[in-house]
Order: sequence, then C-alpha cells, then structure tokens
Amino acid sequence: MGVRVFAMRPRPGGGFGFVFLMTTFPVQASAVGGWRTVLRSVAALLLGYTILMAGNGLFTTLTALRLIGSGLSTTLTGLVQSLYYVGFFAGTFACGGLIRQVGHHRAFAVMAATITCVALAQSLGVSPWLWALCRLLTGMALVGIFMVMESWLNGCAANHLRGQVMSVYMITGYLGISAGQWLLNVPLSASGSLFSVVGILFALSAIPVTLTTPGTHLGVSPNLLETIFRLLATVRQMARLAPIGLGATLVAGGLSGAFYTMIPVFFARHGYGEADIAEFMGLSMLAALSLQWPVGRLSDRVDRRTLLARLCLAIGAIALVIALSGKTAWMLWLILAYVSVTFTLYGVASAIVNDVMPPESRIDTSSVLLLAFAAGGIAGPLLVSLFMDGLGPAGYFYCSAVLSFGLLAVMVRYRPPARDA
Repeated sequence: MGVRVFAMRPRPGGGFGFVFLMTTFPVQASAVGGWRTVLRSVAALLLGYTILMAGNGLFTTLTALRLIGSGLSTTLTGLVQSLYYVGFFAGTFACGGLIRQVGHHRAFAVMAATITCVALAQSLGVSPWLWALCRLLTGMALVGIFMVMESWLNGCAANHLRGQVMSVYMITGYLGISAGQWLLNVPLSASGSLFSVVGILFALSAIPVTLTTPGTHLGVSPNLLETIFRLLATVRQMARLAPIGLGATLVAGGLSGAFYTMIPVFFARHGYGEADIAEFMGLSMLAALSLQWPVGRLSDRVDRRTLLARLCLAIGAIALVIALSGKTAWMLWLILAYVSVTFTLYGVASAIVNDVMPPESRIDTSSVLLLAFAAGGIAGPLLVSLFMDGLGPAGYFYCSAVLSFGLLAVMVRYRPPARDA
C-alpha cells in the first residue's frame, strides 16, 4: 500500500518546486491495524535485522579487541573506531536517496552486501589505515540499514503504538548483538576466521528481507546539494518542533558510540582478558534489552520528555557511582544497570520526534535522527578516550555522567508545553 506524498522532487535531496510522488512503505497498510497486525507485517524484516545485528555485534567487539591486541594507544584506538560514526554521518546524505530509488528491500540487500565485503577485507590483517577505511564504510552501510528499518517501522506504526514498536525494534537489535558476542569464544583454526563468520551473518540477513513482498518505488538518482538542502530543512523543522528529542538523540549517539568502541578498552585496562570481555559484552546486550519494552510501554502512557529527564538522571547517577567506586565486586552489576538504562534513550528520543514530524517525511526524519546519532557517535569515543587518557579507566564513566547531566540541565532550562516537543 503506497502513501501519496507531495514532496520537493522525488529524491531525498528535495529540490525546488513541488511534484507528486508515490512513496511506498511495503507494510504501510498495517498502520491502521492493531499491535498483532503490525508485528506480523514486520516479522521478516525484524528477523533479517536480528541476524545482521548479531554479525555487527561480533564485528564491533572483534575489531576493538584486535586493535587493542595490536598495541595501539587508547586515543588511536578511539580515533579508528570513531570513523565508523564518520561514515554513519556521511551515509545519511546518500542512503535516503537510495531507498527512494530502489526501495527498502533492495537498499537493505545492497547495504548487507557492502558490509559483507568490508568484514572480509578486515580478515586480511591488522592495519590502522585499512581498518579506519573499513570502519568508515561500515558506518555508511549500517546507517542505510537503520534508515530502512526506522522509516519502515515508523511508517507502519500509529502514534499510540510507536513506543512499543520501537521497543521491539531495539529488543531484536540487542538480542542479535548479544548473540554475536558469544561467537567470540567459538574455537576456529585461523585467526581471521571470525571475520568470515561476520561476513556469513551479514549475507544471511538479506534473505528474509528480500523474500518479503516488495512495494512500488519511484525515484531518480539524488543530487547531493539538494539532499543537503532537504536535510537542513528537516533539521530546522525538527529543531522547532522537537528540540529535546533532537538533543537527546545526539547524547544517545555519544553514549552508545562510546560503549561499543571503548568499553572493551575500559575492561582491558582493568586487566580483563578477551574471553571475559566477550562474556560481559554478551551480558550487557541482554541488559540493554531488559528495559526496552517497559520503557516503550511507559512512554506511550506518560509524557515522554518527563520520562527522558528521569532516564538522564538515572544514567548520570549510576555513571558517577561507578567512576567514584572504581574496581569493586559490584562494578560489573553497576555497569549492567548503566547499560540497561542508557540504551533506552534513543527509542524515547525517536518517539518524541516522530510524534510531531509529518508522516510524509519519515525517511527524512530517520535520516536526520541518524545524522544526529552519528554526530554524537563521532564525538563520544573521542571524548571518552581523552577522559580515559587523563583520568584512567574511570574517565569513561566521568564522561558519561557529564553528557547525561548536561542533557538533563538543558531539559530543565528549556521547558516547552507538554507533547509539543
């Protein structure tokens, strides 16, 4: 079922002069259905996404551990890892046009094929320059995957179901990432074989998505300048309608990016081995999904900004306790608690934004949200690495406390009327 949209040129960059455009979300009809209808319509999509995130979870941790093992400094490791988010940032300008041009299904397949090739390239050997390029390309491909997922899911969810739909999306992602961590301990004969496992998972993820019934997509190749103009217009609209949601997405990106790229370094600096780090990363992803459904349901019933403020307070408080207490018997449990709360931020922020943005701009909205998330993801690892260089491993959580309390301070100072931000 297609949704007729008046848009400024049938491409992500927009342009000048309105034209009539048919943009089709393959499951859009379910937007008017109930919860079970929505879930059934996106089951294959979520299955493919879960498989892909299993590969990405293994890929991200494996990359961090191999960089640490190669003897690189904390700052250089953080720099290489942050290039993932540079690619993530850059990809938002191109992937929206690709989705419009070839459709959600084919765009997903293109991105999955790209990161399959990148994973196999990293198996060739450890090189900061090669791996920096690989992280850049991985970010560009994965932002396309996330844009497919989020524009698709938001297109088929009514406002009163959006928090729950996004929570299922987050849960399936974290289940996949958690499963990927346990694969780090699979005994393989060759040192680069785990990268081949990553490639297999990435390739498999495209199968259930491409076997679903495609919609009709019309579009032309995007113009970069027009893409930039369109995204800037969406940023201005989002900053006017949902500034808190936009700012929270930026912070969520910083905290998430720092976790995936620098928490293995945090544990390595505390003397933990690869097997211990892999086990913790698996447990942390289970912790990450533990509050997704409760927070998603709660966000559909209460003011989302109030909930967001309380989440920020909890994150900052837990991070400060971890930083001040150091390596204790309770450290791992506190970090799991920190993860469980931190990883609910993006879902709540996304729901705040999508509540007020026009339905016809789902792809552009997803692009800008992921752009903000990527900007935070670029800064997060760099900030954390600087804090850790100056303050030791505890610097990781001092930095997290600063970011979360900073967002809370902005929310306290800026208090728009309920439900309009």
